[in-house]
Amino acid sequence: MLCGNRKLAMTSSTPGKTQVVNHFLINRSWYLVDLPGYGYAKMSKTGRQKLAKIIRNYINLSPDLATLFVLIDSRHDIGKIDMDFLMELGENRIPFSIIFTKGDKSGTNVRNEQIEKDKNQILQYWEELPPVFVSSSVTGMGRDEILGYIESVLNQINNEQN
Repeated sequence: MLCGNRKLAMTSSTPGKTQVVNHFLINRSWYLVDLPGYGYAKMSKTGRQKLAKIIRNYINLSPDLATLFVLIDSRHDIGKIDMDFLMELGENRIPFSIIFTKGDKSGTNVRNEQIEKDKNQILQYWEELPPVFVSSSVTGMGRDEILGYIESVLNQINNEQN
């Protein structure tokens, strides 16, 4: 959705299909990296542990990680797995933002109420929210805002390097 190319990254209706780190070179200047999901994969405990190790190794050991987008379904309460992951990111000082996905699947009022509930849940543990976006891969909702945020992060990195 971000790149405007539906064929760029394959998706599956079955969680846990992506089991590798995929790098996409954008404008020959930076990488958008797609990590496996960490939550609802229907696989063995050993398989989930393997995925968790891949994710954590990338997040904690990548010297070039500028920001991490945590994707959370906008239709549901934030689950324990998601909250544990957010807490771990905070403890390890990993810069992250939240993208509430599937923004087209609920009416505006229902979606906004759920997202406010989720934000309040996060604020029980955090003094302030990280950047938050609402997106839809179907309608493109949130695309411009997310790309604008990425541009601001890249500009900040470039300014710090100069």
